[in-house]
Amino acid sequence: MRSSSQAVGIGLIDEARIVLADVHWITTALRDEFRSSSNRMRRRRCGLLRLESIDGDVGWGEFAPWPEPSESDIGALNRCARAIAAGASAGDVSTQFLARNSPHDGAALSSAIDTAASDLCARQRMTPMFPIVQSTIAVNAVLDIGSGSERAIDYVERGFDTIKCKIGAHHIQETIRRLRTIRAVVGPDIELRLDANGAWDRCEAANAVKQLAIVEPELLEQPLPPGDFEGMAELRKIADFPIIADESIVDLHSLELCMGLGAADGVMIKVSRVGGPTQAIDLARRAYSEGLTVLFSSMFEFGIGLSAGIAACAAGPWPGPHGFATSEFLAHDVADVGGVHDGVIDVPRGAGLGIRPDLAAVAQLEQCE
Repeated sequence: MRSSSQAVGIGLIDEARIVLADVHWITTALRDEFRSSSNRMRRRRCGLLRLESIDGDVGWGEFAPWPEPSESDIGALNRCARAIAAGASAGDVSTQFLARNSPHDGAALSSAIDTAASDLCARQRMTPMFPIVQSTIAVNAVLDIGSGSERAIDYVERGFDTIKCKIGAHHIQETIRRLRTIRAVVGPDIELRLDANGAWDRCEAANAVKQLAIVEPELLEQPLPPGDFEGMAELRKIADFPIIADESIVDLHSLELCMGLGAADGVMIKVSRVGGPTQAIDLARRAYSEGLTVLFSSMFEFGIGLSAGIAACAAGPWPGPHGFATSEFLAHDVADVGGVHDGVIDVPRGAGLGIRPDLAAVAQLEQCE
């Protein structure tokens, strides 16, 4: 069972007066295969949760386990939607569905419910889902270092000043060679943000952080497997650049453990992994209050899930850049979040999430299942 704080946002189920709930399972190919140290992705599949109130207002949320939902995930969300439509309370949902799933699955399920209920209630109030502190958000590009340096050049020409490089899939010497090539073509003024996705053991990571200094990285995300906070703390002692906890941060307990051990200079928060935008904001505020760098990122969600992350990020003063420039990786989407211009995105300012899905696009991507 996850920390009880995961269920913070789903309490809105009780005040939304929901009479209908359904799920749309959608799939799209990626424009190119995307590789990290732990996954090779060719498609993205998610569930869109639609909640409708007695007054006809509608809220949307996205169920986006990484790298895609399993058959048990699909069954859990479908059963949860039926229970909500039948009048289940937030407490019932938390006990009957969230507590039954693994931490990974429960977080994504909670995130979909939190987003849909928060979107619905905000639309009933005719306000944004959360107060908007930032009207624009600086974003970084994302680069699989196996894709070559040409894409890095393209990112710079499009106005990005920070490129996140996915590393860890190659031997460290090959990684250094590719990163040096990227550094040479983008120049010294572009920040290179490195993300190992927990690829190394402690000895490999210690060797890597010493060698990576040559490319002058801005920071290094998750060099060790999730939960190895003691190892992360040791790495901080020898690294010449900040260490960021990413996959390790799943709830308040993990954040407090990370901070208590001095395991990271900052945290990367993803709404689908921590249980939703409400919980994400709480975690971000807690980390920020302790002086940690706070970064947000997507998990290659469609527009609904991406907007939930943007809404949470826009609710605080954390400057970024953040990892929301991911829509372009999807061959098709169901909602237009708006493109990146000069390295920033505009925060939607309408009621709720500020966007609506294109129902024709939803129907089309349902047929790709």
